[in-house]
Amino acid sequence: MEMSVLKDMVLGNLLLSQYFQAELAEYHNFVGHSSVEKKIISEIIRPERYCYTWFLQAERFAPKAMPASSRGKGRNARGEFEAHGRNSFSMIPVPLPLLAGLSSIRIAIPPDLRPPEARQTVLLAVQELGKRYPQGLPKLHPVKDMGIEEPEIVDLVRRVEELEQKLCAHPLHKSAQSEQHLKWYQRKAELNHEIQQLKSKMRESQLKGRAACLIDTGDELLVTELMFNGTFNDLDHHQVAALASCFIPCDKSNEQIHLRSELAKPLQQLQDAARRIAEIQRDCKLDINVEEYVESTIRPYLMDVIYCWSKGASFAEVIEMTDIFEGSIIRLARRLDEFLNQLRAAAHAVGEANLEEKFAAGSESLRRGIMFANSLYL
Repeated sequence: MEMSVLKDMVLGNLLLSQYFQAELAEYHNFVGHSSVEKKIISEIIRPERYCYTWFLQAERFAPKAMPASSRGKGRNARGEFEAHGRNSFSMIPVPLPLLAGLSSIRIAIPPDLRPPEARQTVLLAVQELGKRYPQGLPKLHPVKDMGIEEPEIVDLVRRVEELEQKLCAHPLHKSAQSEQHLKWYQRKAELNHEIQQLKSKMRESQLKGRAACLIDTGDELLVTELMFNGTFNDLDHHQVAALASCFIPCDKSNEQIHLRSELAKPLQQLQDAARRIAEIQRDCKLDINVEEYVESTIRPYLMDVIYCWSKGASFAEVIEMTDIFEGSIIRLARRLDEFLNQLRAAAHAVGEANLEEKFAAGSESLRRGIMFANSLYL
């Protein structure tokens, strides 16, 4: 954690110690009621409301579209109306979802805003309203002004009014230092969130290290990443056994690999994970070729064979699926069984009961027939 973050945290704790944490948290909740107001705005601007409610008639808020022959007149190179004095008036289309609020006060807009005098009149009216209402324009009331009677909207309006009353009555509302205290409280909340994220990452790193220590057959970094990124979670135990076979060294097949759909996606996920690990190592200034790492780490030559054997195919059937020698297939299957037991132990160490059962089931599905006979000479 950076020193500036620690400094902010210490100063924030010293300052917040002057006030009860509960009161400051309550005040923070009152101030942060904008989410309720956004729900009300989203209801007000619904087409069935603003199209039929006289408060939101389009012609009262924006001028009618100008004919094509008149477009561009009175505008500068950027498409804005020319400025008169210090202020200028421009017509800018704004999507309704971007509105932050609506006022109950309306301004009569001339039907044609192209003449400078018409625009200046509207500008003066807006400035006059700002002087009359220095605390802000009165908001449009969905119930009183628009006549909306839906229980959900009425309840939202009631909640906003209650929150505003509680906010004004809170002792911190009139305090000269309330904004500063609120700022420190928000900063402290952000720091606490960062701390929790760092702790979560530390726990995950510790679990990954614990799992990696129990794996010595395959690439422990890549295998551990698959355990924690959810790749194994989406597979059944037959697919898990087939995917795990990619980590076992074996003879290279001269035939082109054609995988069934249930194996192609897991293999792609495995290759993507290996590529990410290699790129991270390269970014850390390690001398590594990404594609060579992926090719040397992942050996998918017997994925289909192991998958079919795990699902109950006979030895005669699986040896016809590849040009790799029978003895190499048997050696890989036995080493794969050991590897799956290591994965089961790693899953048990990090508390992944579902993965533990899945690895155990994958191992059990392999141990049958001639591949696991005590002696091939019997």
